[in-house]
Amino acid sequence: MKAGPLLLAVVLVSLALGASSAAAADEIGISEDGTSWGAGLDEPLFDPAVRWVPGDSRTESFFVRNQGPSGASMTIEARSADRDDLLEDDEIDLRARVAGGRWVELRNGVASTRLTDREIAEGGVVEVDVNARFDPSSTNQSQVKRLALDFRVRLSDAAGADGESDADADGGADADADADGSGVDADLDLPVAGVADGTLPDTGTTTDRWLLVIAGSLVLTGATLLARRRELEKEPS
Repeated sequence: MKAGPLLLAVVLVSLALGASSAAAADEIGISEDGTSWGAGLDEPLFDPAVRWVPGDSRTESFFVRNQGPSGASMTIEARSADRDDLLEDDEIDLRARVAGGRWVELRNGVASTRLTDREIAEGGVVEVDVNARFDPSSTNQSQVKRLALDFRVRLSDAAGADGESDADADGGADADADADGSGVDADLDLPVAGVADGTLPDTGTTTDRWLLVIAGSLVLTGATLLARRRELEKEPS
């Protein structure tokens, strides 16, 4: 029988108000606890040690502070080349909400509807929940699957003006990171912490199963989804 471990590293990139990437980076604050603020999170958003099976769902949170000169509304966009149709086929479902409000579905390449019913005031802080769900009907259909994924958080001011800043692989601003307009770093390969070769230890199971590990941080431009298929011989009963 075949067991296909699936490793998913989800990485969020903050987009903000402002005409330039440097200005934008100054006008949005990110925090894991709502107290200490920076351009990104120091620790992964999702615990990379947690292993998922089909049907599992996990929600993690972070805080966003509007450091711009005026009130702003928030949207989130998931962008990916999705070469193996993992998003297109709804094998991975993503959604987000703000301040415990309604869940908003995140679709590839489409900015979400507004996550806030009211504008986030200048200096205002909101808690953002991100939920990832592994489709219970997912099957192991490919030896290797890769998903370069980019989540964009955007604050837009009342006049409709907005700007973007991209964080490069070192966590700094890089205005040219998406010069091709794709929003995806096709060459990005993010190993999961503690799993250098992208595989998971043998679970001993003899049934078809995907194991999912989700990790995230707010300092990179994308994410990599790797699936490795291994042949296991069923032991005689």
